[in-house]
Amino acid sequence: MLLQQLTRTANKTWATGFFLTGLTATMATSLYPAAAGADPLRLEAEMGEVKLRLSGRFMHDTLLTSSLDSRYETRHDWRRARLGVRANFSDDWRFRASADFPDGDADLRDLRFDYRGWPLHLSMGRMQEPFGMSENGSSNHLPMMERPLASGLGPSYGTGIKTSLRGRTWGLSTGLFGPDLFGLRLADSDSDNDRAINVRGTWRAFRSKETLLHVGASLSGRNPADDRTRTNTLMETTLVSRPRVSHPRIGDVDRKRLTGLEMGLRRGPALVQAEYIRSDIERYTTGRATFDGYYVQASWALTGERRRYSVRNGVFGGIDPKRPLTAITPDIWKTGAWEVAAGYSYLNLRDADVDLDGDIDGERGETMSLGLNWYPNANTRLMFNVLHVEEEKSSSTDSETILQMRAQVFF
Repeated sequence: MLLQQLTRTANKTWATGFFLTGLTATMATSLYPAAAGADPLRLEAEMGEVKLRLSGRFMHDTLLTSSLDSRYETRHDWRRARLGVRANFSDDWRFRASADFPDGDADLRDLRFDYRGWPLHLSMGRMQEPFGMSENGSSNHLPMMERPLASGLGPSYGTGIKTSLRGRTWGLSTGLFGPDLFGLRLADSDSDNDRAINVRGTWRAFRSKETLLHVGASLSGRNPADDRTRTNTLMETTLVSRPRVSHPRIGDVDRKRLTGLEMGLRRGPALVQAEYIRSDIERYTTGRATFDGYYVQASWALTGERRRYSVRNGVFGGIDPKRPLTAITPDIWKTGAWEVAAGYSYLNLRDADVDLDGDIDGERGETMSLGLNWYPNANTRLMFNVLHVEEEKSSSTDSETILQMRAQVFF
């Protein structure tokens, strides 16, 4: 009886996942009847000198199976349901706003003005802080469903002022961030944000017909709100509530410094990315904490496409299928793009040198991942991820296996 029940549950989960996948593909085709072309969908309009563009990303995740107790599982989840708008005023001014609505309530992401009339571009408002390659890459184009575990040490969105400058082979971004901008708080969730100064520099060190090498480094000096800090991150999935890697909240924090090193090597349709991130926490009292993490990811487009690269932003983009699938003119040779990916990520939040009525009894975690991605056209993607995660506590180690999938439409 138990085996039959498990089989029925698994079949129902797979069926639901594939139904949502079909629905996603149908939405993409109806939105974009010209999906047979290689160009991605762009919803744009012009009103005089103002150019408007609507953007969106919809990602539905399904947990196919896991080794965890069902109490810690979520079978289905709208990971992102995001809408945004961009407005270009003449050639110099730009406005960008976006919000997530996965649970019905708006969660503000971007809200910023850009000025591009000088070689030095200026941005003001709420945006992604310039630190690291993974965090600054779009979630639309990640090789795996979630960012690597180690990127949990890095900053996310903040409110402030950013500058960016680029040369022929390099890019440099700096920024001042905090919970508000000149006393104006754009999102309630930013109330606990650090006050930070960030610098990120990237260099396209080598480029030939087949090969591109990217290197970069980031620094961030931060003053945590209320002189406290904590890292608490899930292990490359939002469909299970545990295991997760965290450490107890640290008080009496004077300042925190983040350091990041990054590398990306693209060779034809293959891409290898790696990052190392370190967090140094100094306290008013005696003691200092050091946490760090790293990851290595590799992806290979089996159908020969190459991931795009931006010199200004220092990130690798997504894949546009050479032979997109279309329901208008069926062709057995036009099956979209296929990509395989693999990764390893490690995060260490344990430090025995700080006395918090004892050592910081944080945790270590690692994630090994395998992925298969299918791009029917330039605006649709189906992802399968297998994760093996380990959480090392002070007295025990938890090891779990997770199989998940994502249906995604973006424009």
